[in-house]
Amino acid sequence: MIAVPRPAQNLALALAAQMAINGRSISAAPARLKCLIDRVFLPGVTFQHIEGKALPKPLMTGRKARVVITSDTPIFFLKWIYGHGWVKVLRRHILAFCGFGDLKVKCFSLVRGAKAGALERMVERAPGILG
Repeated sequence: MIAVPRPAQNLALALAAQMAINGRSISAAPARLKCLIDRVFLPGVTFQHIEGKALPKPLMTGRKARVVITSDTPIFFLKWIYGHGWVKVLRRHILAFCGFGDLKVKCFSLVRGAKAGALERMVERAPGILG
């Protein structure tokens, strides 16, 4: 199993946040973020293949995942029209697959073109999911 030191995990999360903020995508995560997830969520790091078993053993069991999503699509469309697709992918296919059981998501929408006061309120509300 590959040991990933704590600072490297934190750096990976910071890079993911930077890519998500600067990425451009329609109704999904930016390709650069998907690439980063493919490089961070590796066999032996977040899950372990087991001989003779169909599904791997999750190695992140008991850990929490906190996700902040920024979007230029109104929340109503993200939730009710698009069905929160990217949240479902994160929850079911990436984080649960690796054993994360406690997922909290905070979505901020209409980020592009938002006034400074609105952006400040978003930043102030984001740490609320850290519990």
